[in-house]
Amino acid sequence: MEYFFFDGERIKDLAVGDNAEQVVREAIRDLIGLNLYETLGSDMDSLVKKIRRRNIDIPEMQKKIEEKEGEISLIKKKIRNINTQINEKKHGLTELKEKKEIIENKLKRKAGRIAIEKREKEKNLLELNEELKELNDEIRRICDDVLPFLIASDVCENLLKQLKKEKRYC
Repeated sequence: MEYFFFDGERIKDLAVGDNAEQVVREAIRDLIGLNLYETLGSDMDSLVKKIRRRNIDIPEMQKKIEEKEGEISLIKKKIRNINTQINEKKHGLTELKEKKEIIENKLKRKAGRIAIEKREKEKNLLELNEELKELNDEIRRICDDVLPFLIASDVCENLLKQLKKEKRYC
């Protein structure tokens, strides 16, 4: 059996809408009667479950229930132990965070002090370099002004001694 849609605008609305695929799927199911079969299938499944529940051996079920309750109590005990461990770890973590903050604060204070000392030493170094430059300049000035005369005075003194020696021989 073949089906045809004659309303083109309705088809366009179905194809363009946000849930167009779902609407088309439901329309086709309604058209061919599939939803009745699905309802019948789910009703059959629930009826089968009810029949199976009636046929189950009650003492066997109670034994399984007791086993599961035992498992549940063991799992609850494990959960309590794990929660205790988690709380201990949280407490330890809190202590470590506090120690970290204390150490970071000490480090900041020391680093600040070191930075201040470094700046002071750099300032002293600059002052000493400036003083060294001034002393070197002064030495150069002295060498330029006085050194030639000092050298000449030594030469003159030697010359005088030599002249005196020669005068004794002549």
